[in-house]
Amino acid sequence: GIYLGGAVAANLLDDYEEGYATAGFTAGTGTITIDTVYDQITYTKIGRVVYIQGRLRVSSVSTPSGEFSITGLPFAPASLTEGAEQNVVSIKMSNLAADITGELYGEVVADSTISVRDGWNLSTEPAADFANHIDAGTSSIIISGWYVTA
Repeated sequence: GIYLGGAVAANLLDDYEEGYATAGFTAGTGTITIDTVYDQITYTKIGRVVYIQGRLRVSSVSTPSGEFSITGLPFAPASLTEGAEQNVVSIKMSNLAADITGELYGEVVADSTISVRDGWNLSTEPAADFANHIDAGTSSIIISGWYVTA
């Protein structure tokens, strides 16, 4: 193996993997169906760090509301002390059904999903009611980023 920064077990580069993972969409209520022609994300795992990216597309919706999540991350995120594993990924969306009120980002959460968030309210949590912004005309959801796995 290759050691980075000294020949001790913690510095051994012992895991490299790349491939594709199949994504999906969930809504708090209702449904958001992914287009199976645009449902793949690519990943590269180096040690505990997983880099992801891809372009996804919606094929249909049925009265979605509540939280919007992208499912199918290739590895579960780590659970570290004091939330040190928490991370966000970049998201770009085209042709939303409704305007957003603030910055758009994706939070990597414990069940191997990306929870899409819109805006920030200083007195509460980030706005999670995003599914109603998605419709069948949402032609492109591009994600890019990284997170830490166990």
